[in-house]
Amino acid sequence: MANVTTNFNVDPYYDDYSEDNGYLRVLFRPGYAVQGRELTQLQTILQKQSSRVGEHIFKDGSSVIGGEVTLDTQITYLKLISTDTASTFDGTIIKDSTNATRAQVVTVDAAVGTDPPTLYIKFLSGTTFAAGSTITIDGTSTTGTVATTNHTGNASIVSVNRGVFFVSGFFVLCLPQTLVLEKYTNTPTYRVGLTTTEAIIASDTDTTLLDPSTGTTNANAPGATRFKITLTLAKKTTSSTDPVAANADSNFIELLRVVAGSPTKHT
Repeated sequence: MANVTTNFNVDPYYDDYSEDNGYLRVLFRPGYAVQGRELTQLQTILQKQSSRVGEHIFKDGSSVIGGEVTLDTQITYLKLISTDTASTFDGTIIKDSTNATRAQVVTVDAAVGTDPPTLYIKFLSGTTFAAGSTITIDGTSTTGTVATTNHTGNASIVSVNRGVFFVSGFFVLCLPQTLVLEKYTNTPTYRVGLTTTEAIIASDTDTTLLDPSTGTTNANAPGATRFKITLTLAKKTTSSTDPVAANADSNFIELLRVVAGSPTKHT
């Protein structure tokens, strides 16, 4: 994963930059048209300089700023009845009818197949919500109903803090994310890390790229596209029979390896 896989030497970008030419600056001249290719290559030349510094200091996939990873095998799952919507409770504080039991909802899972909507919680007071009881979002009148059977127990999640990682020569922002490893057990076995996704974004996808110069003839007109790398927290199964293949992912940065709920590798 040392280099980006997106090809910029295509229509309409025509970025045919080659470092073997040794060009260090693009020198614009009066009376000569500015080529879109020249503006794109200017970025590539500058990017090449910064990536060389990065490669001298960091290995590909290294955390540069923040990006701490936390494994939590003490999180509690709380199943709701099938008619409830899990996302309604995401990030809220819930309580029982007596206000004696309160919990922070860390993340949620929507209903999938036979699995009901599920909340993953940390208790602030009390130790359990009763089966079939009503929960309320603190400070609101929004309620939900706890499932009647196998409604609570231990689960396992992993989180990554906001940070910057060195990826394919770029310093890429990672937004804070939480991923459920096992919904209803706390003995997961996975490789945990970040998948990398390259994309070129145009204004038909992101309207904030339209020209914001209100009052001019170019207002709201489309312009340049943008290149981005998105980092997404992900889990992958381990392979004890083929350790080479297990580490050969071209778009995956392994941050943590967990076996039966215990971390065995942390990068």
